[in-house]
Amino acid sequence: MKKFISALVVVVALSGTAQAQDLQKGLDAYAARDYATALLELTPLAEQGAAEAQYILGNLYGQGKGVARDHRESSKFYRMAAGQAHGKAQASLGSNYWKGLGVPKDIVVAYMWFTLASANGNEPGRLGMETLEAHYMSADEISEARTLMRTCVSSNYQNCGY
Repeated sequence: MKKFISALVVVVALSGTAQAQDLQKGLDAYAARDYATALLELTPLAEQGAAEAQYILGNLYGQGKGVARDHRESSKFYRMAAGQAHGKAQASLGSNYWKGLGVPKDIVVAYMWFTLASANGNEPGRLGMETLEAHYMSADEISEARTLMRTCVSSNYQNCGY
């Protein structure tokens, strides 16, 4: 039994290392603008739950790089990463809700995602939150967004207004 557990620990450690290496390959390909390779490397990782891979795929689909532009698919990947407290994905998803790209236009939900992104140290999220608050939202809408945010976080990102 002891040998089995030791072997299992080694397998798990090696699989994590392999996943990190594949993620780095995908990130390197993305940085080099080799979008086909980035898509190939990052898609299985995104499906396995890697938030950074999900975020980059959101970018690829949103910008039409290596794939046909598809804001619905972009928002899907941003949502997956945002649900893991990925600040950049939260800000990007907030932007999509603000503009109605791939999701219904909804400034309350946009504000919620911008606020969560800001809480995770994301500067564009903070700016989006402040812009909506200062120029586009009523006090009631801000209150509604904050209530939605509490519900979203307390449900572990399962009940976030979509």
